[in-house]
Amino acid sequence: MKVISVTPAGRKRYLEILVPYLLNNREYITEHHFWLNTLDKEDVDYIESLAKDYPNFFKINRRKIYDNIWTGIWQYYKDYTDKNTIYIKLDDDICYIEKDAIKNLISCRIKNPNPFMVYGNIVNNAICSYFQQKRGKIPLNWGRISYNHVDELGCKNAKFAERLHKRFIVDIKEDKTEKWKMKDIIIKNYEIFSINVMCWFGEDMKGIKEINQKLGRDEEFFSHVIPKRLDRPNIICGNALFGHFAFYLQRKNLEKNTWLIEEYRLISIGRRTGKLEGKIKNLSKNIGSKLKKHYFHKDIERVIGEIGYLANRISPRLHNFLKKV
Repeated sequence: MKVISVTPAGRKRYLEILVPYLLNNREYITEHHFWLNTLDKEDVDYIESLAKDYPNFFKINRRKIYDNIWTGIWQYYKDYTDKNTIYIKLDDDICYIEKDAIKNLISCRIKNPNPFMVYGNIVNNAICSYFQQKRGKIPLNWGRISYNHVDELGCKNAKFAERLHKRFIVDIKEDKTEKWKMKDIIIKNYEIFSINVMCWFGEDMKGIKEINQKLGRDEEFFSHVIPKRLDRPNIICGNALFGHFAFYLQRKNLEKNTWLIEEYRLISIGRRTGKLEGKIKNLSKNIGSKLKKHYFHKDIERVIGEIGYLANRISPRLHNFLKKV
């Protein structure tokens, strides 16, 4: 069965993290389509460069861009209704994809044809956080998360999101992400779910007449209205693990007051280039040894330049910080 992933796109600063994961999953994903939903020139240029560099994999779907970008996403669904095709929607700020997550999500979709949508098990998604806390992954002394997609703590609290990401990043680095996985969970009462990662059969979407309307709100419609109408409750695929960076009310603090986005970028690039973090550690040791041996100034400059080059690959923000230092 053909698999096409899609992303309403998008913000370059997030896509730079997502893209390496997509390229690493070409074994399972036939194509990835960007639903162009931005007028920002830097973002558009980046998306177009991806389609140019990987023309057989990255495709751009262009439609009218509306002032309300969330409603404008609706118009794309009618293009994704092919028979014998599985579609996976990934938000542009999906900041982590476990190595087997895409494979497991596809497998869960095939094995469970009744749910209208199959969701990923998403870190920083209020409903998923509720179940993760019930299973002991999130401490109760951080506050209790309610079973609500717009929970005050799980969706709106930036400090909570920061603590959650920091704990998750430690587990990623220590190769302990298995603890975040769980059994599949059926959303029996058709609760609204933040659709950061969701998966559908093309032929199921084709039968939904509303997708031909000009505009709509996809989150409530696909997580609540349609599953309830068809009596096909959606399901969380517990062993398909993803990280979602931020909801609207979390974003400003996470971007401006933490280094989390750089941490995720390092993890993403490291998966593609092979232990980039280790390279930086080795370079740091080299600097120390060269300084101890009183190498000439030009040699020290060369080594520092190498670190600057790697830092720029990870994050321009990190690169600029090192330049000031």
